[in-house]
Amino acid sequence: MGRNPAPRQPIPGDLVRLTQVASIEFRTPVTVRIVAVLDWPTVEGRVWLSVDVIRLDTGAATLRRSVFAKLDGLVYLG
Repeated sequence: MGRNPAPRQPIPGDLVRLTQVASIEFRTPVTVRIVAVLDWPTVEGRVWLSVDVIRLDTGAATLRRSVFAKLDGLVYLG
């Protein structure tokens, strides 16, 4: 049986939807723009990201934060 392909690596500028699949803290999904992929210690399949939380109605950034997420839980929006 073949292995699943590795999840896509995020890059700055990506627009991503975060849900509980990415991290338990996102019970209410949020849309974010990746600012940076942080070089912090982690485990395989997970990543630390610096993100701007985006308002869907205006597209404006409302908050910058760091998040710890599963790579295969990131939903790329375009």
